[in-house]
Amino acid sequence: MPKPQEEIWNHWIPTEGNDRKLICRYCLGAKQIKHSAKCKRHTSIYPSTTEAIRIQYKTELLSSKLKHCQEVKSLRASKSAPLIHLSEEEGDELNSSYASTNCLSSFVNKIGKTAHRELEILFAKAMMAGNVPFSWINNYHLTAFFEKLGSGFIPPSRRELSGSILKHLNEESLKEVSNQISAARSLAIVPDGWQNVRGTGVINIMLANTTSCIFYSSFETGILMIN
Repeated sequence: MPKPQEEIWNHWIPTEGNDRKLICRYCLGAKQIKHSAKCKRHTSIYPSTTEAIRIQYKTELLSSKLKHCQEVKSLRASKSAPLIHLSEEEGDELNSSYASTNCLSSFVNKIGKTAHRELEILFAKAMMAGNVPFSWINNYHLTAFFEKLGSGFIPPSRRELSGSILKHLNEESLKEVSNQISAARSLAIVPDGWQNVRGTGVINIMLANTTSCIFYSSFETGILMIN
């Protein structure tokens, strides 16, 4: 009975005249020798690959790495294990893989759903504090960084950032504003006029006293400002 074809090859296109060299179906630029693990690694981090497919191959690669770690651990623990002669380079690679996988598994096991959500919120706050556009989340190098980091944290998608996470941060902000207003003994209303990037007039409403200044609300006047 023939061995079933791996699903990963559905995401790669054979080059003309060379079945051993493939092109990524999503970026149409990356060329790769027909090597399952290398192709899965590229597919798992390329931004244009759908999120479900990226997660699938990230999980497969992680499982394979953990399995390799367990095999190495069992081999080291077995007194009857055969003696294996490795070159210095092979030994360093094996030790590095063993150490990094142990570290990776300990992090993955400790990141639960609640803790992961807290990390997503902190990550989003850091982006907004730095005025970083949501499109940055699809940056190839950022994705590759977290893949290499191996902490178990998967950054939120752009849809999550602009949807549920932004809604959560807005509710958190409104609650904080309410608490500050309740705690203040006196406040003065300070309007602040400016114009947005479209040239439309905007009025901000600030609440201030001698110790703090609170952003309360903002609305567009609908009037086009001309300098």
